[in-house]
Amino acid sequence: MDKFSIATNITSADLPRIKYVIPSWQESFKDRLGEIVIIYDTNKLSGRIQKLHSKTFPESDIIDAIDILKRKFHCEIKLIYLDYDKLKATSNQWFKSGTPIKCRSGSPVFAFIESIRNCSNNIVLKCDCDVVFLNTGFLEQVKLHLENYDIVSPPRLYFPEQEISSRAFFLNTEKFYKRCLPLVSKRINIYEAFKYFLKGKNLFNVKKYSFHKAFEDILIDNFKAKTIQHKLISADFGNSLHIISNDDLNQEITKNAIKRYIENRDIPELQKNAFDYDIKFWIN
Repeated sequence: MDKFSIATNITSADLPRIKYVIPSWQESFKDRLGEIVIIYDTNKLSGRIQKLHSKTFPESDIIDAIDILKRKFHCEIKLIYLDYDKLKATSNQWFKSGTPIKCRSGSPVFAFIESIRNCSNNIVLKCDCDVVFLNTGFLEQVKLHLENYDIVSPPRLYFPEQEISSRAFFLNTEKFYKRCLPLVSKRINIYEAFKYFLKGKNLFNVKKYSFHKAFEDILIDNFKAKTIQHKLISADFGNSLHIISNDDLNQEITKNAIKRYIENRDIPELQKNAFDYDIKFWIN
């Protein structure tokens, strides 16, 4: 496969992922990695993301960490601030209706699609900044399957109710834009919206929430409607690991676990069968 881009996004809570997860991508993909596009949303966190990451970091610390990556990586790293002036144009390209910045639970939508839009290579891995990859040959599988599928997911634990995960997937943007866009982006119904309002979530505050489903749900809805074709690569060719906690990432055992994982070395059996990182699995 030719060089590909990674499209990701960060917030003020993501300093540990910039320091300890993103560097692992160079080890996983080596010279196949052509660039990393990082969309930086400086707005305050909201909803589910705010609950996960209560601690945030100064913008200067985020920029310093990105500058260190730029000096260490062999590929180009583009840091782009999320530009809300591009919301309408990007959303019109991607969705039949609506301009969601975030979804009903406060997770990003606009930052995801804007990161993909800014990539220079046709082949793009859209992934969250908290995913680590064990690559034992899945890039060749990506090249093969993108000939016949719109979205190809790297190996991960399969969940029947989660056919597509927005945490990580490959697409050929040239083909995807022509064949699949614009996507149908369904809004939640009045009953569901009322439940969110009861939880204190103002869905009219568009920079924090919206009436739209999560980006992952949008992809799954379009897959079920047969407007997107999807392939999950076999675990014979690798795996993926989702590391959520800042506290875990700041511990030496986790830094060592990331190294062992991408090197396919002494991975605990329990972790092999779990998508989310569990520090207890790595304690001898």
